[in-house]
Amino acid sequence: MNSVTRCTGLITAALLLGIPTGSRAQEAAVQQDRKWQVDLDLAGVLMHSSATVDVAGMRIPGASANVSNAVTGAFGLSYSLTPSIAIELEAGIPARATITGAGSIAPFGTIATTRYGAGILSVQYRFVGLGHFEPYAAIGVGYAIFFGTSGSAVSNVKLTNSWAASFDGGIRYYLNSAWALRFHVRQLLVGTRISGQLGPAPLSAKATLNPTIIGAGLSFRF
Repeated sequence: MNSVTRCTGLITAALLLGIPTGSRAQEAAVQQDRKWQVDLDLAGVLMHSSATVDVAGMRIPGASANVSNAVTGAFGLSYSLTPSIAIELEAGIPARATITGAGSIAPFGTIATTRYGAGILSVQYRFVGLGHFEPYAAIGVGYAIFFGTSGSAVSNVKLTNSWAASFDGGIRYYLNSAWALRFHVRQLLVGTRISGQLGPAPLSAKATLNPTIIGAGLSFRF
């Protein structure tokens, strides 16, 4: 009787902790055979923006700029090189941003509006062997593009495309061998240069964007 009770207790504990037993172990084996994975997310983009602004070649003291936050969709495709290491390519649906003057140029109001998107190539390290849970960390490089830009207080506005560094961490909870829920937080280090005309004078600005992207969605392995 003691042996049966002890065995029952161990099985119950294993299930509660998510340790692979029985069918779960089979699901883990199937996961390792499925090298490809698709992620679909709803993502919030939280900008940490600032800028230095020059007009007619002169630095404007106390001038800065704010870039609006956004909500968008994101999708990724990854391939597992090993059970723990994967490469991922991720992109998002282009989002809209409003750039407004801040600090001493706050009275300018809206400087410009634009659309932007980024493609990010990352290397992921996945912490496997934790039952249904799979935390991961990733580092990568991205390229941000800006298009559809129009000026308001500033005319003939242009934003330069730029490279970005990406740091990502998240967790998946596997519902079965194929489907999982995912939550992650990504930090991009990226900026852009803004140029245009403020009346007859040329305006240029070096802007830091550095968005934090918080995403939640579904993953599918195949």
